[in-house]
Amino acid sequence: MTRATNNAGSSDSGAFPLTAEHADLAAAIMARAYGDERVAATPWSAAGILGSLSARYGFGLGIGAPLHGFLLARQLGTDAELLAIAIDQNERRRGYGQILLSAMMA
Repeated sequence: MTRATNNAGSSDSGAFPLTAEHADLAAAIMARAYGDERVAATPWSAAGILGSLSARYGFGLGIGAPLHGFLLARQLGTDAELLAIAIDQNERRRGYGQILLSAMMA
């Protein structure tokens, strides 16, 4: 398992490393995808996303410019654990989730 290394947000065709600069956009996507009330009770607010990204083994991948979707994961040796994935409602059914998961497993 390796982390994707494409340029951040430069194209819709590849995943890129999610950074702290993406936290607010990612939280907004999560809120739209799952409803504000549900997200408020989960760790996937902007602060929660930042926490996951800064955790020792945590990482995130994004896709699209501006951000169309993202995933958060933890690297556990040669394995990875998917913590969260969300695609903006207006960008679904375009294969972005599959691209993100494939990049996570590459």
